[in-house]
Amino acid sequence: MKNPSTSLSSIVLVAICVLLIVAILILVIGHTYQNRRLIQRATDHIARLSHDLPDKYCGRELLYAFYTKFFDVPDNFLEINDPGFASRRLGWMLGMVDRLGPGTVLNCSYLNPGVRPGIESCVSSMEFWLDFEFEGHRWAVWCPTETFSVVNRLTFGGRYVDTTHRRCYHDDAVAWLRRAGIIQL
Repeated sequence: MKNPSTSLSSIVLVAICVLLIVAILILVIGHTYQNRRLIQRATDHIARLSHDLPDKYCGRELLYAFYTKFFDVPDNFLEINDPGFASRRLGWMLGMVDRLGPGTVLNCSYLNPGVRPGIESCVSSMEFWLDFEFEGHRWAVWCPTETFSVVNRLTFGGRYVDTTHRRCYHDDAVAWLRRAGIIQL
């Protein structure tokens, strides 16, 4: 015959375990929901700022002068058939450094192999991406396809970046753009 107190203790222990598992699940689902909401808000922020970005940032002479000054890129980087060096994309990155404001950093990094969707590679690829702050969080913006992607900065740095080659800070970029006559005081 079973001892009733042992049976009751087992039921209480199982109930506590089930409640603990449910509580953990609720916390995980809440955290995931919160992260997705934050990413969506940061993405919407970027979309608003990039709407009607002027073409003045995409001039070939401007891009050549800016990127060769701040980054070690090949002399023919605008002619290379690489989506990371497309003039429209490089101009978008430069314009967004201006629009995102202080604290924004334009990075040139070697990304881990196979990061770009649809492109399998066993070597690191050079990629430009932005590091910025929005609502107390750091975000990375990069363009693996025709549109941009927003990723938590720490996740991006840990998962995608192999090594960071060079950085250009907002203040340096804006000062250079002012001297070039692209933006006014």
